[in-house]
Amino acid sequence: MDVIKLSPQAYRLHDFVLSNCIGEPNAMKADNLCFLLGIANRQLRLLRAEVNGSLAEFHKKILTSNKGYYVAAAQTPEQAYKQYRKVAWRKIHQGLKLLNEGKRLLQTINDDGSVRINISGHRKDIVEIYIEEGK
Repeated sequence: MDVIKLSPQAYRLHDFVLSNCIGEPNAMKADNLCFLLGIANRQLRLLRAEVNGSLAEFHKKILTSNKGYYVAAAQTPEQAYKQYRKVAWRKIHQGLKLLNEGKRLLQTINDDGSVRINISGHRKDIVEIYIEEGK
């Protein structure tokens, strides 16, 4: 498998986080990181995805938490594996939560296309109207 060459901004992001944000206690918020690197928030997410890509040359991935962006501070490969696994399980749980919410919403659809939802404790009807042309 060939290693891909990353953009200069991705290298800059990786180097900055690797030298300044080791471990979750030293994490940096996205707004601060964007300001220091002179990039937009959306670009920061795209660069993180580029750095963490499966074909990227970096072994240290950029992680995120509610504290901000950081690189795992593990001393051994086993510790790094545990930290990355924790992040992966958190993402799996978030995905399952969204799937369950979608399943619950699908169960509220009636046969006639109407949907009952709960808004501020009051139930309201939402009806989708389909217009068929040519009939």
